[in-house]
Amino acid sequence: MNSIYNLTKECLILLEKHNLLKPLIQQEILSKILENTVLDIKDKDSIKKLFIEKKQFKNNEEFDDWLISENLEEEEFIEKISKPFKLNQHCLEKFSHKSDSRFLERKSELDQVIYSLVRVKSLFEANELYLRVKEKEECLCDVAKEHSQGDEKNTLGVIGPVPMNQGHPSLSEVLKSNAPGALVPPFKVESWWLFLRIESVIEAKLDENMETKMSNELFQEWLEEETDLIMSQLKISK
Repeated sequence: MNSIYNLTKECLILLEKHNLLKPLIQQEILSKILENTVLDIKDKDSIKKLFIEKKQFKNNEEFDDWLISENLEEEEFIEKISKPFKLNQHCLEKFSHKSDSRFLERKSELDQVIYSLVRVKSLFEANELYLRVKEKEECLCDVAKEHSQGDEKNTLGVIGPVPMNQGHPSLSEVLKSNAPGALVPPFKVESWWLFLRIESVIEAKLDENMETKMSNELFQEWLEEETDLIMSQLKISK
């Protein structure tokens, strides 16, 4: 970070004027973190294996041939693509102990739902179609295909899986407050009248991937705070 603190006042003013100072500081912080994060042999082997699978190489010989075609040494290549792995490792080392509490805070947002939706402009039409489905005169998928006025008509009314809190707050509240199988009577969202059925709820779990996600979120918050602190120090020092 010394290079940042050694910048002249004029340079800092120019960078900030063009909204370049903050991303520059963040890149410097990230560079320092990556420089100090060391991958062991097992990690490097995992990175190599994932890359080989992604490229669908049949064996290590094909991978070696690819390295030659790209004019790369293996160590150079590993270093080049290891940044996201190093960052994940750093995030887990520094923030995984807080991932459980972050997950519990965010669980209602992380849960996903699949639902079937019909939306029309008229309350009268919405009620009529809702009753047809409720009385089993027609299935919801057919009603959606024939009468729904949104993109969901192309998927027989089915939406998801999507996060519970995605979309309009009124819709999110309905999704959160009803159980799978529930057929929800018409309700208004802006200029639309909607009715829907909850098909299934996919509850988020704190598995390895989720722990990494929560740790990364916590790291991003820390990065913002650290960047703001350095920016304030630069203004004071200059």
